[in-house]
Amino acid sequence: MSADHTLRRAAALEASGRSAEAAALYRELLGQTPSDPDVLNALALIEKRRGNTTEAETLLRRAIAAAPRRPELHNNLANLLHAAGRLADAESSYRRAVALKPDSVEANYNLGFTLEKRGRLPEALAAHAAAVSSNPHFAPSLTRMGALLIDENRLTEALDVLERAVAADSGFVDAHYHCGRALARLGRHDESIARLERAAGLAPNRIEIRIALGNSLRDAGRVEEALAAYRSAIELDPRRADVHAEYARLAHEQGQPEPFETFVAMRRQGTVDPDLLLMEAHLRMRGGELDLVEQLLRDAEAAAPGRSDICAFLGTVLAERKRFADAALHFDRAIAADPASSFFRHQCGFALLMASEFAEARRQFEHALRINPSEQLALAGLLLALRAEGDPRYLQFADFNRFVKIYDIGAPPGIRTEEFLDGLAAELRAAHSGRHEPLDQTLRGGTQTLGDLFSRSTPAVTALRRAIAEKVEDYVQSMARGVPNAVTTRRSAGFRFAGSWSCLLRPQGFHTNHIHPEGWISSAFYADLPAAVDNHETHEGWFKLGESNLGLGPGDRPERFVKPERGMLVLFPSFFWHGTVPFGGSDTRLTVAFDAVPA
Repeated sequence: MSADHTLRRAAALEASGRSAEAAALYRELLGQTPSDPDVLNALALIEKRRGNTTEAETLLRRAIAAAPRRPELHNNLANLLHAAGRLADAESSYRRAVALKPDSVEANYNLGFTLEKRGRLPEALAAHAAAVSSNPHFAPSLTRMGALLIDENRLTEALDVLERAVAADSGFVDAHYHCGRALARLGRHDESIARLERAAGLAPNRIEIRIALGNSLRDAGRVEEALAAYRSAIELDPRRADVHAEYARLAHEQGQPEPFETFVAMRRQGTVDPDLLLMEAHLRMRGGELDLVEQLLRDAEAAAPGRSDICAFLGTVLAERKRFADAALHFDRAIAADPASSFFRHQCGFALLMASEFAEARRQFEHALRINPSEQLALAGLLLALRAEGDPRYLQFADFNRFVKIYDIGAPPGIRTEEFLDGLAAELRAAHSGRHEPLDQTLRGGTQTLGDLFSRSTPAVTALRRAIAEKVEDYVQSMARGVPNAVTTRRSAGFRFAGSWSCLLRPQGFHTNHIHPEGWISSAFYADLPAAVDNHETHEGWFKLGESNLGLGPGDRPERFVKPERGMLVLFPSFFWHGTVPFGGSDTRLTVAFDAVPA
């Protein structure tokens, strides 16, 4: 039997699923021609499928040594290395394949996917673009390009390439999924829902599609359908704590009597999952259910004795209950388990502040900032410790005159300011679909909009976003003058909005004192105000800065008040403590807030 005939027979056996017989024939051929790259490659692919990765790699490297300029061999070796988690080696082999055949769609796609996993997103985008250049209808690379552009907030570009991916392959699930994500970020929720429903129909067991569908239904105000989507996601993976949390948040805001029902159901059926217990404890903490919160954490600790995040949060709860010695033991354990965590350090610092151990608290906050200099919670805690100790550095950090800036947001050309603000207020009020305050936010006595407000394409919100962006740029530029500080050291070539929302406070409503952990520059814009803000003696409805939520004694008090005015924008560092004073009367208080971060 000739070698060619044996090779064809081996290929036929492999195609019919008889891989062991095919492998035997390939080995027979290698006895005759040990360096045949085709035989080595074919046998390597069989061994790879059988899980014999070491032998498969050896065979592929022998094939490459025999035929070093064949790009498919380098691509196959890279696939093997990628599957083994050896991403740097895989990248090198993919690059060799691309160098040998620059128009290889497969190698460029694989290179792009590997670069994504390595966190080198601009290079990944370029690799996928090269694949699309060779084949403009290659849906996988079009889809990955769209997903990367979404991550860069280049939403219009993302939607364009994702629509091309859908047109190229209407059955490609990821194209519909990411198209739905882009539409949601653009505020086009009905279109997003349609795309995500299509994706869910194509892949009913993909949980991330169900979650995205729930989010779009939520943001479109279709509450019952959103809750149903979250329930279907929970059915797919009952241990996904983040989905249980989304269900609880939405159910709470809509006034449902049992927002924690999915958490409770898991516990009643005997599921002891530390992630679920920890998440439920976090959500219930705001409601002051300290007995239940502590019990949930004790159960979580018993289920996962070495979990530092559970141990640290239990320390926070014990400090809230004034059991400082027990709290200290838990923080010591958490920090010993993960000494590189800035989060555990600053949470320990807050517990020490509550125990009036100000010097040790300061040391914990300073240690956290050595780990992460831009940690907003550590900066906020350090402010309180410096003030409590009478440290002169406090005035350098907490310069409420320099770092708090007030701007007037005028109307777009051709419209009166009052007319613009009235239209904006109407748009914002229509966006408030909830009935109750958020489950885990600082708002009391009101509602908050769902999703990202600035993604809405309505005329007034679009005009407001554009005007605010100009003021933020001015604020950033103004911070460049003077000595370096916790704000200016984070400056980059630009900024982006990290989140935006509207708050509607009813009479007696307010915001508890807080900071914005994920921000850099934070804000308050006043779209509509109650008459009560005109009372200069009581400061009703006014913005206040400098007072924490810890009640640290007479010195823990507001250091600056700002009287709100319609059309006013207040910008300040995200680590500044701030809140609002409750107000009386019968009017409501309508604001827009956002966080900006370095680009």
